[in-house]
Amino acid sequence: MVSDIEDYLAWLRDKRGKAVQTLTTYRRLLRQFAAAHSGRDLRLLDDEALQHYLVNHLGSGNRSPATLSKHRSVLRGFYEWLYRQCILSANPTLELELPCQPQPAAPRTLTLAQISTLLEAPETDDPWLIRDHAILELFYSTGMRLAELAAINYCDLDANSDHYLIRGRGDVTRPVFIGSKARTALARWRSVRDNLPGSTNEAALFLNEKGGRLSDRSIAKHVKDYAATRLPGINVHPQLLRHTFAIHLLQATGDLRAVQALLGHKKLVTTQMMYASFDFPFLVREYERKHPRMKADGRQRKEQG
Repeated sequence: MVSDIEDYLAWLRDKRGKAVQTLTTYRRLLRQFAAAHSGRDLRLLDDEALQHYLVNHLGSGNRSPATLSKHRSVLRGFYEWLYRQCILSANPTLELELPCQPQPAAPRTLTLAQISTLLEAPETDDPWLIRDHAILELFYSTGMRLAELAAINYCDLDANSDHYLIRGRGDVTRPVFIGSKARTALARWRSVRDNLPGSTNEAALFLNEKGGRLSDRSIAKHVKDYAATRLPGINVHPQLLRHTFAIHLLQATGDLRAVQALLGHKKLVTTQMMYASFDFPFLVREYERKHPRMKADGRQRKEQG
């Protein structure tokens, strides 16, 4: 019933302090739910009807797992409120299950050989090619996001420092580590930048041809254009470099939590969904090689052989 929906939204606004945008989203999803059951009393829907709506009505529309999870969360909140208001004797959404989703493919990445070709230091005095090379080195060395790199100021990075504290999404600070090749590329860019006209008046580390801060869009364009001369036919962009950083680190260490921390993911499940399935045979080999019991079992098999 529409009146129930509006009463619930009013309660969320007045008692829970939900933001206007949140309430707008809830209203849209609940009205979509009500429209799908036009002519039926929403109070009388049982768990089977709700599960059918989630799986068959919504699940058949190629919606993302995140969208379906949001629908389920909104329905649970609405029916829990009806229950708490003593309008219902039980909440029928407690056992709602999301439709089965195919395992997402691991993000495409560059190979080690491609990275080596891409990041070979350019033999040039062109300041903008030196800048672009430093940007690429920093992306691959740290795995930072495009917006995070664009926000770096000249004074943020000590010339000899091997790490940097990023203030990322959600105002969360995390360390990233700058490898020796990236430090060399940055030092080369610094020496060039220091001699550019007007450079002392701009706080940004990476400048455009007019002496201002490079925007996110400009950085992405320069990355693409620079890479096109080294890896023709491959669309190289900042997110691809971030994925490449993550998977190469995971291949080298097998440590998903380290990857989570360096990427700045709040939840481990985010990292797992994106990267844990990228090379299952590799992880099995690492498990067999490093796990104490597997190593003991391996020695036992060798002795028996």
